[in-house]
Amino acid sequence: MSAGGVLLLPRLLVVVWGLLLPHSLLLVQVSGGEVMTWYKTQVSKDKLQTQTPTDITSNRIIECAVMASQNPGTRHLFCHPDAATCSFYDLKVEAGHKDSAIGPVQDCWTRHPNESEASSVPFADLVAQGCVFLNPTLRTFDEARSFCQSEGGDMYVAGDFTGLQQYLGANTYSQVWVGGKNQVWLDGRSVTEDEWGTNDPDGGPNDCIRMREMNGDPHLMMDIGCDTGYPVMCQKGVAFP
Repeated sequence: MSAGGVLLLPRLLVVVWGLLLPHSLLLVQVSGGEVMTWYKTQVSKDKLQTQTPTDITSNRIIECAVMASQNPGTRHLFCHPDAATCSFYDLKVEAGHKDSAIGPVQDCWTRHPNESEASSVPFADLVAQGCVFLNPTLRTFDEARSFCQSEGGDMYVAGDFTGLQQYLGANTYSQVWVGGKNQVWLDGRSVTEDEWGTNDPDGGPNDCIRMREMNGDPHLMMDIGCDTGYPVMCQKGVAFP
């Protein structure tokens, strides 16, 4: 399966896509917009040998994560011991776990976050955009904003619009909520003509705003009803009215 493909799985579970992020995270979106997160960890090879794994042929980490998400009840951990194999285990190990003091270890991925960490959200510190995070879960505008606020921030408001376009262009999101509503940014600035997409705004005055990429061109702002579900771009350490 390709990372952007669709795979029909048991229990009517549909994997929509998988995404490898540069923060030791793997995200797999399943039906209903739910996102399953896999965290990088290290496990003692001796511990792994206490259980017989389920092995499946695959040469890609993201495919291993997609297949592990088929049976989350029994596949708590997977490893990629060689270039051609995914090994699935019913072992509950936290993210960042290291057994290096007791012998050789294997790099693996677990569904269980490290509970001692203050937050599981991998904010990236970008010079132009501040401390930002793209969350792939599909939410309405209000739900997306509540999520950003729960993580100590708010929806992203662009200070450098060209930088925002470049950042989104480097990621795999064609559409994403940003901090804009009623044809203004959440900080009160009006959306400029250069920031709007062609023929936008074309909805009602109370529409919300997402960034959308069209035909390979840079992302531009487009209005749409606020109850539509999209990923969201959050910014840490900010709050808007």
